[in-house]
Formats: sequence, structure tokens, C-alpha cells
Amino acid sequence: MEEEFDELRELFLDGIITIEEYVDRYNAMIEEESERERHPFEPHEHI
Repeated sequence: MEEEFDELRELFLDGIITIEEYVDRYNAMIEEESERERHPFEPHEHI
């Protein structure tokens, strides 16, 4: 994922995308990354 963030940064720094596009894409990448890291809730008993 780090490489994808670097590529996005380069697109912005090279003037290929605007700040708005950068923010939108960055936020989407963060959301996607958090979805992959999220573990499903499993009910359990407390002893």
C-alpha cells in the first residue's frame, strides 16, 4: 500500500492531478486499507 501512496503523491507533485483529486483518492485509499484490516466481530462469552 505504501507504494500506491507514493505513486499518488508523485501524480500530485508532477501536477497531473489537482489537490481535490489527491484528497479524494487518498481518502478512498485509507478507507480501502482500513476495510482490509478490519476483522469481523465474533460474539464470545465472558467467563
